[in-house]
Amino acid sequence: MVALKLDIPALIIGSLLAIPVLSAPTANVVGHAPTVEDIIPREYIEEVRAYHEELAQIKKRAEWNHAKRALSALEKRQPAQNTCLEGETWIQRECRSDVSPRAWQDECEPANGEGFGVFRPGECPENTVCVQLSIPNGVDPGGEESFIEDILCQPSTPPRQGVRTAKRQYGYRNYKAKDKNVVAIGIEVLEDNTEASVSANVLSSDRTFVVKPITPITANLRGFNLKLCQMDPGNTQQNSPQCSPIGRPHNLRMGQFVDFTFALSAGQDSLLFYSIAG
Repeated sequence: MVALKLDIPALIIGSLLAIPVLSAPTANVVGHAPTVEDIIPREYIEEVRAYHEELAQIKKRAEWNHAKRALSALEKRQPAQNTCLEGETWIQRECRSDVSPRAWQDECEPANGEGFGVFRPGECPENTVCVQLSIPNGVDPGGEESFIEDILCQPSTPPRQGVRTAKRQYGYRNYKAKDKNVVAIGIEVLEDNTEASVSANVLSSDRTFVVKPITPITANLRGFNLKLCQMDPGNTQQNSPQCSPIGRPHNLRMGQFVDFTFALSAGQDSLLFYSIAG
């Protein structure tokens, strides 16, 4: 007996060519090679095209709804007492610790939407200090997660070194520099916080001005390669000594430690004022 060698692809193609064309009848052309439309019904092709067009429309609507929700959230966060003039659009609010512990500024977009943002100053109430927040704000045109800057005015004279509320933990640590070596001050996280923005300032012992460390202040999550806040030494316009949040808010768990590292001039008496806000 002689074994038969089957050409499976040829059989499949042959069976497809044997399927009757379901589209409108066309004139037979001698020598006409089968086309995709001869093998696959035109109605099916149109259905697939319509399906993908509908998917594209659904995606567009989803992106618009996402942007609309982000805009709505931004409007809700917009401070009622912002310093922007009529016709300007509020963009974000930043601490100006290079001016004073209580100073902040609003960034406003000009009425015509052209040119650079306008910065208008403000100030937290007495006996408070400005701390920086990083708030998720949807996605940018490139599909990357975006954030806006906002602030909290927190008491500068907390009754104890660590205060905790439902969504915040803040306080201070006394520190007097013996030399110019870098020091690490560890702060234990007292409550789970899934949306934590970490920031810090080094204040004078009387809390009247912000001390600029001789090395940039940073905060890291102990045991992890995760930087939570840092100074921006390249920001020559503001030259702010504050440790500002980096990126999106972080998921911090009770019992973890945040290590703040910095160095001061020898003999400098100061307070590390920190904030872990959700």
